[in-house]
Amino acid sequence: MLVSHLKKYVLPCLLLTLLSFLLYFHVLNFSYTQLDDASLVIDSFRQFKANPFSVFQVFIKNTLVDIWPQYYYRPVFAASFMLNSILGASYLSGYYLVNIILHALTACLIFMLLVKLRYASSLALLLSLFYVIHPIMVSTVAWLPGRNDTLLTIFSILSFIAFINFVEKTKLADFFSHLFFLLLALFSKENGLCLIVISLLYMHLVLKKKWFCFEENALITGWFSVLTAWFLLRHIALTNHPPATAASIYAMFHSMIMNSIVLLQYLGRIFFPFRLSVWPTIQDSQWITGVIALVLLATVPFFSKEAKLDKSLFGIAWFVLFLIPTLTGPNTGPAACFFNHRVCLSMPGIIILLAEVVVITHFNIKKKRHIFLISCIFLFYSLIAFEHSYDYRNSAAFWDNARATAPHSWGNPDILPVRPDH
Repeated sequence: MLVSHLKKYVLPCLLLTLLSFLLYFHVLNFSYTQLDDASLVIDSFRQFKANPFSVFQVFIKNTLVDIWPQYYYRPVFAASFMLNSILGASYLSGYYLVNIILHALTACLIFMLLVKLRYASSLALLLSLFYVIHPIMVSTVAWLPGRNDTLLTIFSILSFIAFINFVEKTKLADFFSHLFFLLLALFSKENGLCLIVISLLYMHLVLKKKWFCFEENALITGWFSVLTAWFLLRHIALTNHPPATAASIYAMFHSMIMNSIVLLQYLGRIFFPFRLSVWPTIQDSQWITGVIALVLLATVPFFSKEAKLDKSLFGIAWFVLFLIPTLTGPNTGPAACFFNHRVCLSMPGIIILLAEVVVITHFNIKKKRHIFLISCIFLFYSLIAFEHSYDYRNSAAFWDNARATAPHSWGNPDILPVRPDH
């Protein structure tokens, strides 16, 4: 039993961790980009040094008020920087080290999720490696504030795995684990709300459970309790948060519609990650590549006898739903910026969809031509990721890339760059 678990989980996770460190070890020598990271590190250090108990107070007080607007409630993110500051704000390598560890942990959890979804371990490892080396994930490691979406992804996947265990075995331990990690996901970012919708979709679309079965009724009760606790703590922390009105709700949906082109742009960056920007604006980002990727993804599963339509649709829903909160931000228009790290939690949806593609499911590690093809793709993506990471090495490199890849925002005096919503 121990040997089988070692081969099934431990060894693949060790490989994913090793590759993460090999690809990103050099970022330990990086400096500040001067986009929020310096303020986060220094302010967190000052607060923690003045009062070590502030690491717990972040749940009832918005400690990021001087950096980000009052509608942000990210206590887990703030606490992570405070704990990082134990060694001091000058020990910047420690902050980047945590980002690398979190990246590796995310890849390991994606592997476990794919195995839980009953994909072969070899396929799960292959697609998890794809996540590790993908260039669009660079900002989650090489830019310190990018860890917020990594934390969100970690807790969301842990919650979803516990959800599957509960639905399959109806054990109380899995039930409370699901709710606990759901709460931590909400404490990381509001996108965690979509985890409830994703869980319902999986229960009825993939597992074909009846509506309002015992498991669903229990989960609804638990979700209500978690949302109530999260909402109350959030309300206490965000003392100056503007109340929800009909106008604000309309503005939210208007932003979602106006920014919907970003879905195609993210899709294009995932499959054609060329000339990636540290400041990806709508106007300066390609959407044609997203259309090409969408056509390929939409047609292949339907023409593949091996692909399961329910899981393919679930993968698409995962990708889209976790990105919708990102689209509802206040920023719209050609200069609006949508960072690459926001796709972190949506990537497992694409990975699930890829697992259903016949070319991937027919991958055979014993065939030399398959090994050669995959190795070439992975090496190519790794080189792009490695090169792109250096765009975050210091403020000069960061802003040089921003001006070069977003010329309409930075070169046109009539279009002012819009500060992005993290």
